[in-house]
Amino acid sequence: MPTQILTGRPLLLLLTLLLFMLAVPLLVLATPHPPGLLTSSNDDQYANEELLGVTFFRMLHLESTMDKQVRPDRKIQTPPIRHFEGATAKNFQEKIAHKKYHQICDRQSPKGLSLCEEANWKYKQAKACLQAREAWEARWGRPDTQAPHGRALKNVRARLKNAITDKERLCGIE
Repeated sequence: MPTQILTGRPLLLLLTLLLFMLAVPLLVLATPHPPGLLTSSNDDQYANEELLGVTFFRMLHLESTMDKQVRPDRKIQTPPIRHFEGATAKNFQEKIAHKKYHQICDRQSPKGLSLCEEANWKYKQAKACLQAREAWEARWGRPDTQAPHGRALKNVRARLKNAITDKERLCGIE
């Protein structure tokens, strides 16, 4: 009868079994109690749990390395690449400023405000949005951004004008 060489999972299981067969007697010998006493302490429990954890870690590590050796065609998964919307060193500050004015302009009014308080909030928000957009355009504006940002600035100016009208109508002139 020909001899078979164990590989893969059967070999891993055999090695794990042998490790337990060797580790348990060594644990008993390493305990500070005389061999005749079958007492257990927290230290023994900690050692047993530690050994079990190390054994499983090594077993899983062996299995993963064996899988790579046995099946080289198996693709190794790489973690996803994290990026900041393609920002590079030259346009990083521009992207940060762009996000900043969008945070100001896209903010929703808080819930539970009275009509007058909401009109005041929208007025202040539209004013801050217009200032942030104009500051961005003055510093980072280019000919290719002028058309879309020009329309956006026009919309924000209209929003500010509407907010002033709402504030006057709902709160009276202050």
